[in-house]
Amino acid sequence: MVSGVSNLLSYMFRRVNQPPRPADRIPPALRTRLDVAREALLSVHKALLEYERARYERTMGPIESAGRLLQLVIHDPWFAWLHPMTELVVQMDELTTGKEPVPHGAPEALLAQAKGLFNPSEEGDDFQRQYYEAMQQAPAVVLAHANATRSLADLD
Repeated sequence: MVSGVSNLLSYMFRRVNQPPRPADRIPPALRTRLDVAREALLSVHKALLEYERARYERTMGPIESAGRLLQLVIHDPWFAWLHPMTELVVQMDELTTGKEPVPHGAPEALLAQAKGLFNPSEEGDDFQRQYYEAMQQAPAVVLAHANATRSLADLD
């Protein structure tokens, strides 16, 4: 889990040029759907991360650098609830940039997971409850959520 989080967070700050993907790994229309879902996840992840950073700093004091924030997001339980979203983006990246054959149904499963994450709930699991709370407190999270869910709805 930690390596997935670390991979995404490093990746978020600079997208590495990847060698060309074999054209037959993922059909273009499905690849486009994955790209849209990935961008939606990253947009909401960024808003949630900014929200959590502000909460953390109000309680624990300023985070001195981006490197320190990265370490906190990876290792501090305060930020652990964000890991399901982080890990899903990493899984999408691994699927779309890997050299291995794409398992049957894997892209569709990742798309379904992405849609499932955009379900904040006062009564749900830890991720859903924290997401719900963030939406009550942060207009930027509400806006990112609305844009993301609209993008994902357009994929159907």
